[in-house]
Amino acid sequence: MIWLDFLSTIKTSLTKIRLVSIMSIKKKSSKIKKKETTLEDEENHLELLRQRLNKLGLSFESTKKSNNKTKTHLLFNELIASRSTNQIYTALGKYLYSKNSQFFKKLNSALISSDYDSVIEIYVGKMFLFSTLTFISSSLFFGTAVGLGLQGFDMTYLMFPIFISISIFLMMFYVPFEKVHSKNKSINTNLPFALTHLSAIASSGTPPEEAFRIMSEFKEFGQITHEMSNITKRIDIFGEDITVALKHVISTTPSEAFREILGGILTITQTGGNLDSYLTEMADIAMFDYRLAREKYLGALSTYADMYTALLIAAPLFLVSILVVMNIIPNTSLPGGMDIMTALSIGVYGLIPLLNLLFLAFITFTAPEI
Repeated sequence: MIWLDFLSTIKTSLTKIRLVSIMSIKKKSSKIKKKETTLEDEENHLELLRQRLNKLGLSFESTKKSNNKTKTHLLFNELIASRSTNQIYTALGKYLYSKNSQFFKKLNSALISSDYDSVIEIYVGKMFLFSTLTFISSSLFFGTAVGLGLQGFDMTYLMFPIFISISIFLMMFYVPFEKVHSKNKSINTNLPFALTHLSAIASSGTPPEEAFRIMSEFKEFGQITHEMSNITKRIDIFGEDITVALKHVISTTPSEAFREILGGILTITQTGGNLDSYLTEMADIAMFDYRLAREKYLGALSTYADMYTALLIAAPLFLVSILVVMNIIPNTSLPGGMDIMTALSIGVYGLIPLLNLLFLAFITFTAPEI
């Protein structure tokens, strides 16, 4: 009997455990089903939320429109409150730069690298205002001339204001990049001589800060002097460490060679290397590159001399001789009915001097700085 009671007790306990496990499985399955239904209805809930946000005026589109309205409202307020031309430039430039920051990103870098005496907001405002005023004034002039029917003015002249204003805008956009190019050229030209002088100063045991300060007083090294003065100004006026000042000039200078040299000086100042030997080695390398560039240019000049002799000395003499002989033959004219003596006068007094001037300009612009 005792064994039968024990077995019945075990049987009832197993039955209860089975029932509990079945109930737990059912609860878990019901939860999973609820989660599945929630995932299916998620898009509907999101759509309802969007509709409610639209009713409340809190959607992304409405927020963007309100921000645009706020920027435009601030622009008009700043223009009304402006009491100087710089304030007008700043108000317009801030508005346009915030609208097209990616478009003016390279222009901002060029302004910083060229040390232009203007920030990006003021410069963009000047570009927009000058081109707009040029468009308005030229439109009034050409519109009045065409409207009054003045001789020589037709409807095609109404396109001139657009071309003039775009030209003004592009010219102002290009000016900082031209300054960057001229600064880069000046640094690369004076770099060998500046490094030789800087290595001589460093060989006396002068600290780098004092060496840069001495170099900033020499005006013979062009834009390198200006870069040295930028380093000393950031140390003396802004209270920056020499490493911070060097990092700033490294990030803004347009010359790749000068950037590498400043990077080497920065590494030496941080690690405690020999600055004198480094500058001496860099000066020798820069002087070698300088001489090599001059030798290449001399080789190019010999080629230019041969071209000049063939095109602007031998060819004009040959053509003049042919035209003189043709002029002796009666009833002879050039294609187009032009008289031979007229063509000869145009070539001798106009075309040949113009070609010589163009060749001289080409030599001047391609010549390296000395």
